[in-house]
Amino acid sequence: MERLQAAIEKARAQREQRQPAQSPAASADRAETIAKTGPWDSIPMPTWDRAHIAKSRVVAMGSGPETNSIDMLRTRVVQLMRQNDWKRVAVTSPDKAAGKSTTCANLLVSLARQADRRTILCDLDMRRPSIAGIFGQKGEEGFAAVLAGRVPFEQQAVRFGETAAIAMNYHPERNPSEILLSDRTTQVLAQIEKTYQPDIMIFDMPPMLVTDDAMAFLKNVDCCILVAGAESTTIEQIDTCEKEIAGQTNVLGVVLNKCRHMESGYGYDYY
Repeated sequence: MERLQAAIEKARAQREQRQPAQSPAASADRAETIAKTGPWDSIPMPTWDRAHIAKSRVVAMGSGPETNSIDMLRTRVVQLMRQNDWKRVAVTSPDKAAGKSTTCANLLVSLARQADRRTILCDLDMRRPSIAGIFGQKGEEGFAAVLAGRVPFEQQAVRFGETAAIAMNYHPERNPSEILLSDRTTQVLAQIEKTYQPDIMIFDMPPMLVTDDAMAFLKNVDCCILVAGAESTTIEQIDTCEKEIAGQTNVLGVVLNKCRHMESGYGYDYY
């Protein structure tokens, strides 16, 4: 545990001093802009089964210390991305079952509570997509069809509240590496960003040490979060992934997930 904590501190040491928070007036102006009609309103908003989402360990749906810890992660991500003028963040892990998709879902739900910021979550774990299951959604054409140019984004994505949208995959794809590496994917993402003007785009990526899918895509993002599973992820895996990520984009930080041995005063013992 001490070695894992050292890795987290190492990632934190890369951060620069944070810039001042956005003024209330600027925040209000941004909220007013978002409230206006436009392409964003063409994205449908389904009926969400919030009980199902909560059962999927999306603790940001509730309140209390569980939600507070996710909100702390949200605030740090927003501050660092705003400071560096970044918009795209990938979320990956060294190996499977570290909780990266659940982390993405929690981060999206937490960001959705902010009226002055638009967020889009894209499921790019095409071999084992799980975002749709977390949010209790079913469908035929997934986000891979958008990247392939077969389906418009507004016909595939769904809105979660007024300021958040989710693009999911419902079935595994045969050739995800080729999709993620293609120039078409880069062009489609650029068009989505131009049309819908999200403040933050979150990409749920496959584990780095299982396939080359994440490495094929990291060139398209500004930064990356590495999710480590307590008692399962090793320090060697973190070091390897951190070096691989740093070779293509910026390391935003390391999230320690599934930790059951933190002191209760920190508010993380639940996870």
